[in-house]
Amino acid sequence: MAHQCGESAAAAAAVRVLDGVSALRAVADPIRLQVLGVLTAEPQQAYSARQLAHRLGITFSLMHYHLRVLTEEGMVRVVNQRTGHGRAERCFQTAQLALRWEFPPASGGDQPG
Repeated sequence: MAHQCGESAAAAAAVRVLDGVSALRAVADPIRLQVLGVLTAEPQQAYSARQLAHRLGITFSLMHYHLRVLTEEGMVRVVNQRTGHGRAERCFQTAQLALRWEFPPASGGDQPG
C-alpha cells in the first residue's frame, strides 16, 4: 500500500486567472481536470504521481505526463519529496483553489453596449 505524501503547510492561491492559450490547453484535458479536482478538493493534502494515477485509474507514466503539463503551467507544484517504492517520489499539491478564464479584451473600438 502506498504511503500518503501527507499535508503541506504551503498555502494555495485563492483564484488563478487563465488568460492565455497554453493555460486553457492545460485545463482542456479531462484527465488534467480530474487531477485538479482531486487536488483542489483537499488543498492541504499532497499526492504522489503514483497515488493520483491509482486514484484516477490510469498508468503512472500517463499521470507523470499530465502532472508535468500542469506543473509547467504553474497549476500544481511540488511541495516535497519522499522515498517510496525504492525511489524518490515528488509530492504534488494544487497551486490555486479555483480557476477563472478571462477572455482577452476585444480589439478595436466596438464594445458591446
